[in-house]
Amino acid sequence: MPFYGDHRLEWMFARRSLLDHGIIATGATDYPPGPFKPLLGIHSCVTRVDSDGRLWGASQNISVEEAFKIYTINGAYASFEKDINKVN
Repeated sequence: MPFYGDHRLEWMFARRSLLDHGIIATGATDYPPGPFKPLLGIHSCVTRVDSDGRLWGASQNISVEEAFKIYTINGAYASFEKDINKVN
């Protein structure tokens, strides 16, 4: 991703900005070289560090709690499944 440049990397996957503006952001597992497991996506939202240790847009990182919410509750909301009851 370095070929995008630091300015563009700052705004890629800009979940901090989305959340700060009240937008219901969701997680994704279909990154360009993916798909990846959801925990890897959660990790990248929190750390913003790639597999080579390069930091991508530090201003866009979010908390662990926020990352779990966008990958669970917000994902269910986006797919119109937020009101489905758990299976007992």
